[in-house]
Amino acid sequence: MLFRAREEAKARCKTENIVDTVDSPPEWISADIWRQLVAIWAKDKWRNKSEKGKVNRGTEFEGSIVRHTVGSISFLRHEEILAEDLKKKPTHLKFFDRTHKRFKGKGDFVDKRSRVAHDRYQKAISQQDSDSSTQQDSFDTDAWCEATGESSRGRVYGFSIYKPVSSIMPQHASQRHIGASRYCSMIEEEVQRRVEIACLDLKATVNAQHEQQDKIMAELREMRELLRQAYESRATVPEGDNSLSGWGSNTNGGDQNKRDRGSTH
Repeated sequence: MLFRAREEAKARCKTENIVDTVDSPPEWISADIWRQLVAIWAKDKWRNKSEKGKVNRGTEFEGSIVRHTVGSISFLRHEEILAEDLKKKPTHLKFFDRTHKRFKGKGDFVDKRSRVAHDRYQKAISQQDSDSSTQQDSFDTDAWCEATGESSRGRVYGFSIYKPVSSIMPQHASQRHIGASRYCSMIEEEVQRRVEIACLDLKATVNAQHEQQDKIMAELREMRELLRQAYESRATVPEGDNSLSGWGSNTNGGDQNKRDRGSTH
C-alpha cells in the first residue's frame, strides 16, 4: 500500500525523488504523517535496504527469476484452501506444487528454479530406500535443502516468508541451515518494522480524530457566538421606539387627570 502511495505521489509530482513529494500526500494520509514517511524514505539506510531487496527479488537462480502463483492471496490462505480441497493438511511438496505450478498445481512450473528444485528433490528421494508405506507422504528436509540450496535469512525456498525454517525442518536440521543469532536478528527487524508501521497508523488515526474534534469545537464556538448576538439584540431597547414612548406619555397623562379630579372634589 505504501509502495503504491509513493509511486503515485512521484507520478503526480513528475519526479523520481521522493523528497519532492513532501507537499503532495495522498488523500488518506495526513500531511504531518506523510512528511514523516518521506523523511524515513529519504534516509540512505532505508534506500540502501530497499535497493538491496529489489536486487534480491530480481536475482536469477538457475537462469530464472523467482516466481510463484499465489497472486494477491497469501501463502497461508493458499495452504488453508488446499487443506479444504484435500480434506487434510497438505504435505510440503503438495503445497509447493500448488503455489509454483499453473492451473492450481496441475500445469507446468512457473519458472526454471521451481522445476529444477522439484526434479532434484524427486531424484534425491527416489534414490533412498522406502522404509514404510508412509514414506511417500513424508517430507525429507535434508533432501529439499540439498535440492534448493542453503536457506536464506531463516527462510526456505518455496514457502512463505512467514513459515520459518523451524516449522518445515526438524530442530536439528534447522540449526544446521541457519544460526540462531541471525534468525533472532531477523525476527527483531521484522517486529520493529511492524511496530513502526503500527505507530504511524495509530498516529494518523489520532490526528484525524483531533482534526474532527477541532472542527466540531469551531462549529460550537460559532453557534455560541450567534446565540450571544441574538440575545444581545433582543435585550437592547431601540432608540425612538414610538410604542414605548407613547405608553409612557399615556401613563403620565392618566396620572395627571386623576390628580385634577381629586382637586375638584
